[in-house]
Amino acid sequence: MSGAEVLYFAFGANMCASVLERRSVQVTDSYAGTLEDHRLVFDLPGIPWIEPVFANIAPTPGATVHGVLHAMTRPDFDRLSRSEGAGRHYRCIEVSVKPLNGDEPQIAMAFEAMRRVQGLNPSRRYVDLLLEGARTHGLPQSYIAALEAQPCVDFPGARRLMPKVLKGFDVLFQAGMAPERLLDGLWGLYRKMTGTTRDHDQ
Repeated sequence: MSGAEVLYFAFGANMCASVLERRSVQVTDSYAGTLEDHRLVFDLPGIPWIEPVFANIAPTPGATVHGVLHAMTRPDFDRLSRSEGAGRHYRCIEVSVKPLNGDEPQIAMAFEAMRRVQGLNPSRRYVDLLLEGARTHGLPQSYIAALEAQPCVDFPGARRLMPKVLKGFDVLFQAGMAPERLLDGLWGLYRKMTGTTRDHDQ
C-alpha cells in the first residue's frame, strides 16, 4: 500500500464488492483480516421495519471480528465515509488488524456506531451481503457459519426496494444532507408501536 492510500477495515456490507461499486468507491487491494478483542454486533439503528439494524463492532476481550481490509485512495475513503454518514451515524476510529495471510498487524480505519439500539435483528437481505463478502474473501468457515446462523427478519419486497432507497441515502450523504428528520420520525413511530428504545449518542 502506498503512502497516499488509506487502509479500511470492513466488517459489514462493505465487505461486498457490489456495495462499494454502488457507492462509486474503487479499491486497489482487498484481503481478509481479523480484529481482536472485538465482536460483531447488529445494533446500529437502520430503517424501522425493513432494515432495523446494521453491523457494528463492540470491544469484547477475547472475541474476534473477521472482515476485509480494503486499500483505497484518500478521495475514495472520503467518499465512502460520506456515504456511510460518518460524523452522524458512525465515527472513524483506528484499529489494529491482523491479515489472515500471516503478515504483521496493520493500522486501519473502521467505522463505529455513534448510536445503538438493542434487541433487534438485521434483515435477511443485509446479512446475505455480509455472507457474499465473507465467502468472496475467504473468511474462516466458522465465521461464515455464525453469519448463516444469525437470526434475521425478512420483509416482502425489501430486496427489490432497498437498493434504490440506499442509493438515495448515498446521494444525500454525499451532498452533505442527512435524512435525519425522516429517520427520527420513523423511529419515533416505531418506538410508540413496539416499545423499542434507541440509545442517545455514545
